Amino acid sequence: MSFSFNVKKELTCIPLGARHCMIAELAAMIIMAGEIKYENSAFSIKFQTENAAIARKYFTITKKAFNINTEIVLKTSKKFHKKQTYMLVTKDSEEARKILVATTLLKCENGQYTLRDYVDLATIQSTCCKRAYLRGAFLGAGSVSDPEKGYHLEFVNPTERHAIFLKEMMISLEMEPKVVARKGNYILYLKE
Repeated sequence: MSFSFNVKKELTCIPLGARHCMIAELAAMIIMAGEIKYENSAFSIKFQTENAAIARKYFTITKKAFNINTEIVLKTSKKFHKKQTYMLVTKDSEEARKILVATTLLKCENGQYTLRDYVDLATIQSTCCKRAYLRGAFLGAGSVSDPEKGYHLEFVNPTERHAIFLKEMMISLEMEPKVVARKGNYILYLKE
């Protein structure tokens, strides 16, 4: 197993905090590795990971924070090393809407819904929520190299707006990350 895999497994063992921290962590996981759909006037959320511990964490957060049982679909790749992928799907539109509104990924203004690729700052004001959000972002699309081989932490962000948002959050926690565009994504990284 890779060093990143082991770190992610360790992060999934951190006990769930207060509901506001669970919502912050879930929001980051959805932004980094989720897919939100709005079709035929219905919302759905799909979260995908190859790590069983991360799948369990996502499932547990949706259950404890929202009392929602997320459907789990296990897919096994027939190519290469028969990797398993866990897809966690919230198909019920009302349940998906409930999650999206709480995470502020869905805003309702003047009766119109707007899907967003970022969260309101009010959702993650406290240090505990910032840490939960960073943990969720790392679980969704982060990696870290073994410190003995040269420290390098990075987050693969789907949008520049989110990369800058995450950068500002890390700066508020006294870190000095940088952002670079690579292959259609925005990489937030921290070295040394």
